[in-house]
Amino acid sequence: MPRLSTIIKGLKEQSAAVAALISSADGLVLEAVDDAGLDLESLAAYAASSVMVSERMGETTAFGSPEAVVIFYRGRPLVITPLGPVVVALVGTEHTPAGALRMHIRRATVDLISAVQDELQGPPGASGPTTAAS
Repeated sequence: MPRLSTIIKGLKEQSAAVAALISSADGLVLEAVDDAGLDLESLAAYAASSVMVSERMGETTAFGSPEAVVIFYRGRPLVITPLGPVVVALVGTEHTPAGALRMHIRRATVDLISAVQDELQGPPGASGPTTAAS
């Protein structure tokens, strides 16, 4: 997943986040970068769970699906954004505006979705599972 890795690294650097990750909707880390020594496996699982809970709240309130989940911890933002079959999370510093993190995710959305779709399709020329001739 070199393309996803490049996008996530660039997203972290451009946003000045201390960590960035992309996970499956069920919380499996696909790509991640971290300068803070975080438990990225747990962060991915909790980020995916946060999106699921937010989706239920959206149903309950009739607001629809969440565009982003933004949580602050002692002034440090954590921005979680669902993008189809994946979840993107950025962890900011205490001086990072949450809006800036959201903006960087939005700017990278097209590239992220395209890279995920490429990964789901497999290598060029692959036409699905093959079977051995009998």
